[in-house]
Amino acid sequence: MGSYYWGYAACQIPGLGWQQQLDSGRSFGFSMLFASILTLLFPLAAKMTVYLALVARILLGIFHAVAFPAMTGSWGAWAPPLEKTQLNGIYVSGASIGTP
Repeated sequence: MGSYYWGYAACQIPGLGWQQQLDSGRSFGFSMLFASILTLLFPLAAKMTVYLALVARILLGIFHAVAFPAMTGSWGAWAPPLEKTQLNGIYVSGASIGTP
């Protein structure tokens, strides 16, 4: 489980750079697409070897690290001016619901 957080913590700031190079929607979409593919392939990786499962979890953390800055950038670009802080607050508070 900790290998996910290694990738996530290591790529928070580089994920912001990637989000700034692409637009917010594309970076969020690509990161979620690749994260979904990795999630689907994880049981196969875990059956093959533990090391492949670790690599898959690290990569999953890397792709999820892009999602947080991408969503923040999306709210800044797409939300009405008077609703930006409220929408971002809902997103940030909802992100911690699923965390152990």
